[in-house]
Amino acid sequence: MEQMEEWEQIAKQIHSFLERHGVRRDARKKEILIRQGERGECLYLIEKGIVRGFYLDENGNEATKCFSFDGEVACTECFLKEGNASFSVECIKDCRLIEISYAELRQALKEEPEVAEVMMYFYKKAYLKIEERQRTMLMQDARERYLTFLREFGEKGRWIPAVYLASYIHVNPSTLSRIRAILRKESEERKDL
Repeated sequence: MEQMEEWEQIAKQIHSFLERHGVRRDARKKEILIRQGERGECLYLIEKGIVRGFYLDENGNEATKCFSFDGEVACTECFLKEGNASFSVECIKDCRLIEISYAELRQALKEEPEVAEVMMYFYKKAYLKIEERQRTMLMQDARERYLTFLREFGEKGRWIPAVYLASYIHVNPSTLSRIRAILRKESEERKDL
């Protein structure tokens, strides 16, 4: 519980900083905020909406990497490595964003020590999330990965299109459909007891 309160305080600091230095903008469903292979220039706080990160292979196949929701930050990779993006970021719902250029963020990091603390905390949280995702992908079967997704994303997860969800948990859409059908049947059988 203490970690959650700490994250809420950090999230407020991030939001306050972006309110002072960023620009609000709307982005439509399917809009690409950054394309794989291009140089990113901005970081985004998602005030409302959902974005996904995805890889595109040489055959045009997509693999969903991550999702970001209300109150989370997107498009941080190019800020960290100062190069071209290794994946694309797309809005999967209409979004209300606060955008800040990497140049302004770098300047603020020099001038406002609390910004560095906030960003360090954010990256720590992101790193731990990546570690948990790797564990899930390596140690769980498809059904367990789906159940983990439901626990992790809760109600927010219902907004994720099945094709993106299937890609995220590394199954094909027909396998996801079978898993959902089995879970529904099991749920109905429990109700009948």
